[in-house]
Amino acid sequence: MTQQRIEYYNADMAASNGAGKMGELGSTGLEVWSGFINKAYHADLTWPAVYTLYNRLRRSDPEIGGIIRPAFVNMARQLEVRVESPIDEPEDVDSRAVEFLKEVLDDIDGGIVGMLEDWVSYVPFMGWGWWEELLAMRRLDWSPPGEDDWRSKYDDGLIGIRRFAHRDHSSFVKWDMDDASGNVRGMEQMDVPNPAVVIPIERALHLTFGDSSNPEGLSPLEAVWRVERRQRNYEIVHGIGSEHAAGHLKFRKEEGKLSTGDGSAISSMARSVMSAREGNYLAVPAGIEADIMDVTFSAASDIFEMIKYLGMVKLQIYQMQFVAIAVTSGLGSQTAIEDSRAQALLAFNGMMAGFMRQFNEQAVKRLFRHPVNAARFVGLEKLPVVNIVPLETPTPMSELSQFIAEIAPVMPLDDEDWKAVRGKSGFLPEELPLEDETDVPEPPQPFEDMPPDEEIERQAQEMIQYAIEHKPGFAELWNGGVDDGGEESKASQDTGRGVEG
Repeated sequence: MTQQRIEYYNADMAASNGAGKMGELGSTGLEVWSGFINKAYHADLTWPAVYTLYNRLRRSDPEIGGIIRPAFVNMARQLEVRVESPIDEPEDVDSRAVEFLKEVLDDIDGGIVGMLEDWVSYVPFMGWGWWEELLAMRRLDWSPPGEDDWRSKYDDGLIGIRRFAHRDHSSFVKWDMDDASGNVRGMEQMDVPNPAVVIPIERALHLTFGDSSNPEGLSPLEAVWRVERRQRNYEIVHGIGSEHAAGHLKFRKEEGKLSTGDGSAISSMARSVMSAREGNYLAVPAGIEADIMDVTFSAASDIFEMIKYLGMVKLQIYQMQFVAIAVTSGLGSQTAIEDSRAQALLAFNGMMAGFMRQFNEQAVKRLFRHPVNAARFVGLEKLPVVNIVPLETPTPMSELSQFIAEIAPVMPLDDEDWKAVRGKSGFLPEELPLEDETDVPEPPQPFEDMPPDEEIERQAQEMIQYAIEHKPGFAELWNGGVDDGGEESKASQDTGRGVEG
């Protein structure tokens, strides 16, 4: 490029308000004031004040904390993680990078499964999560600062990761970010009595859910909050109505006014009503009548159905309604349950794929850009990636067997097909059983030179004659057990045909 062309491009880039064609004119549009983001539709849902609400729902709400969060954790434990190279024909440096990344994941304190459990326990409910990335030297004689007992399993001198230390949302103070571009530079944390500290983004894993352009993400608990408030109010009304419907006392005095003693007696009687200690009876003085009046709570069933419906809505927000179909709601069919289960797995797989994509963009990229590691993997064009193997809905055995019966006659199945079928079964090992290597005798081969029929007849007669002379018992069996009346034959019968030859 000539000097004149270079000067032209430089002038063009600086022409428009100092930004040029390659500059950034707009902003994210987030309402950010001094590190606080005002994006929620209600003031109670802004961070850090919303932590108390979200944490209560995440831990104690029956549908959220009792069904969805444990289900996410259990599904995360079943995930398979693979480290792969994005290059179709990897070279030696690509293969070494894949093995190195596998070792780093294996070296992480708590393992990859523990890291996934942390992700699904916080991020889908809080909207975001923050983990401080603690690097380590892969030396057997290297020990981390402080009283950390972690030690690497490898001894190659490269830089690995010893732990992703979770930073609880309760310690969040505000964001350290560029208000114009919306880029997060770090998170300010204060864990009393420790002083406030800013954890830079270069040393952290920052995951978001629901809104990637917002560092706080978009928690589905915003939608759950509206539903949960209504459900809780209905539960209060249902409880109060149930107490009132239990009955009340109605007192009547036939004549005269109640004396002070009568009032005391009535108060004493009222305290003993429905009391297990008093035997569930009521005694009244002379001249006073008392009845326990029942009240019909006609709206009880309608309120109860509304409570169950709102619980179903909370499950639907997280695509987990199949858990309660035909159980909590009293409605639904097997087909609806299967379709809902497939939708739940699809949503979960997509969520985990999004988390792993952010992990690759942040942690994996920084790992290979470290000067020590970069010098060891010179020539690495594309970084290896960590992928999640999606969970699949088990295929019913009846459908699987019907599929095989229909397709086998028209399309023969080879070994790879049978491996796929065994994998779909859910319990059979994918590897085919080894063939029986026991020696099987070869079938008799025909004579090369078949003797003539006369020779065959002669040899057969000689064998028969030999048997008659030397093995009388065998001769009788040969002749169908017929006795010729001879003395020797009778002796054989008397002795069990045991004549010695």
